[in-house]
Amino acid sequence: MNKSIIILAVAILLMGCSGTVEISETRKLTLNEVSSLRFLKGMQGAENIYLDKSSPSIYVTDLSGTLYLIGESVDGNLMISKTMNFGKLATGIIEGKDGFLYACGSKYHEKEYLSGKGGSVFKIDKELNNYETLYSGYKGINGIATDPEGHLYFTTGNLKILSPKGSLYKVPFDSLQNSYGKPIKIMDDLGSANGLYYSDFYHSLIMTETFSKVSFVNTTSNSIIPLLDKTKLVEGFDDVAVDSKGRIWVAEPVGGFIKAFDPLEKKLIRFHIEGLGVASSCRVRIDNN
Repeated sequence: MNKSIIILAVAILLMGCSGTVEISETRKLTLNEVSSLRFLKGMQGAENIYLDKSSPSIYVTDLSGTLYLIGESVDGNLMISKTMNFGKLATGIIEGKDGFLYACGSKYHEKEYLSGKGGSVFKIDKELNNYETLYSGYKGINGIATDPEGHLYFTTGNLKILSPKGSLYKVPFDSLQNSYGKPIKIMDDLGSANGLYYSDFYHSLIMTETFSKVSFVNTTSNSIIPLLDKTKLVEGFDDVAVDSKGRIWVAEPVGGFIKAFDPLEKKLIRFHIEGLGVASSCRVRIDNN
């Protein structure tokens, strides 16, 4: 079946339940109840995660503008093997089609990051030896993702709950030149766009808007299909991921928990883990896990 037909079929299937929750459940867990839990110290407000698909390596950004390469020690514990700093703030991170890492961040503190000076997209080698600044001046630059053709997408947002505004940009990938072009704004007037994730399960880009919802992104028509709306007056939507069963996982920055939404069953489960802190990223290693 043609991939575009698959995408359209999934969209039609889910439009009937877009934004709705019929079953809601809250699960409260202690740290001891979470199996195989491992902590790693040394980061300052871990922001986002990229799980390398070709190795066990984990890349983590934080609120000090630092990128960390995480690996396993001989005794199986997690350890920071290398770091790189490129500013005052680091947010989304992904691997591009050319084998380099691409991270969003800013050389400025939060106030300037959200104002005129904004933030940038950085190109980084996977060994964290060097980086270069590619695109700059994007207010509140946040999440970043890539589709199967290699095109990059990133979000911007003002993080204002009363008047949220944001945009979605596309950076075309030239497979012949093995390089990226200039960012093109493909969607505007979004509600402080935040997390981005390309789902192999749905063959679609998925985006969160910080204070309102999770949506499918149709990059052909440059439109969105709401998938999960907020269920209370004040609710947050940060990073997003999809597992092998099509469940949507979202980090909740307002309540400090992880939530999982099953679009077919219209079921939402909130996982409150005692001592977890404020959730920012909920990345899974691959869709087939």
